[in-house]
Amino acid sequence: MIAGSSSGIGYELASFYLSKNYHIIGIARNFPSSFANHKKYFHLKIDLKNTSNIILLSDFLKSKAYKNIEPISTSILLSGINIVKPIINYEDIDIQDMFSINLLSQIKITRELIKHHDFDRRIDLIYASSIWASSSAAYRSIYGATKSGINGFVRNLSKEFINKSLFANYLELGWVDTPLSRKTANDPEIKELQKRLPKENLFIPINDIYLTIQLIKSTCSYRGSSFKIDKGYSIL
Repeated sequence: MIAGSSSGIGYELASFYLSKNYHIIGIARNFPSSFANHKKYFHLKIDLKNTSNIILLSDFLKSKAYKNIEPISTSILLSGINIVKPIINYEDIDIQDMFSINLLSQIKITRELIKHHDFDRRIDLIYASSIWASSSAAYRSIYGATKSGINGFVRNLSKEFINKSLFANYLELGWVDTPLSRKTANDPEIKELQKRLPKENLFIPINDIYLTIQLIKSTCSYRGSSFKIDKGYSIL
């Protein structure tokens, strides 16, 4: 399952997994039209700005439709928004939307998955955190707070389920190579960064994220762990 499958990292990763013949359950407000004829893609239309909508996931997990497909073995929670501006310019709705999509929806999705999971089977929960949860940059205070919340949630959740077949980990991501990220290549911040880090060494290939997830899933060694994937940005 991929939350945030209609755009950005979620869309690119869903496309990647579908190309490798995986079954994907996607969660997003909008249906990705390029998956319309893909028999291995199932879409749940859920607007994560309103976290009460996550009851739709609960209904699905109890439905005959879900019982007729392969149970979820991996959930990759990638939905998120980053509104970049000075703290004094944030409207209440900006703050509410960022916390709802980036943090609260992830917690509620997790709760529903755990409620309906058969712990005779392993389940991997992979969360998209960010380098801005542990590094710092101007105008990312709210975004950084939501991602720090993800980190703390995953570590404590892992402790709660230490004796269960639940493996929760998070990826601290830098700039992932998506069309949206490429559009920012001319932003002043990116141009300044590229004086120290060439463009080809800035954007993270989707394949790198896939390989990291495969590593996590291949072993029982990782619980509540952080995987920093940032092309070395954080040490500059």
